Amino acid sequence: MISLDQLARDPYQASQVPPAERYTLIVECASIIAALGYTTDESDANQQRVPAVPTAEGDALLTIAEVATILRFTRGYTYELVRRGEIRAMHKGKYWRVRTSEVEKFVANNEPIAT
Repeated sequence: MISLDQLARDPYQASQVPPAERYTLIVECASIIAALGYTTDESDANQQRVPAVPTAEGDALLTIAEVATILRFTRGYTYELVRRGEIRAMHKGKYWRVRTSEVEKFVANNEPIAT
């Protein structure tokens, strides 16, 4: 199995990763991104980031921006996926949160089928 370190040194190896191993690597990346509280929004860059908080089930709660970063989608498209029910999320006031397990389910359900 190719490690994240190997892929970081040579990203072109990603095309050779079998689908079953891709899922594992994506989950590892999602966990790392959630732990780092990574954001690409420059308005958030000056604010101190709080690490994702694990829920009772052990899942971390991610913001829509964090989910968009993990999936490499825009925030608008990520909101659309939530609106359509493709990614389950919780909503309270103006805040949306997505469990890491829901991101993992979305990736698994949309993984291309090997032929």
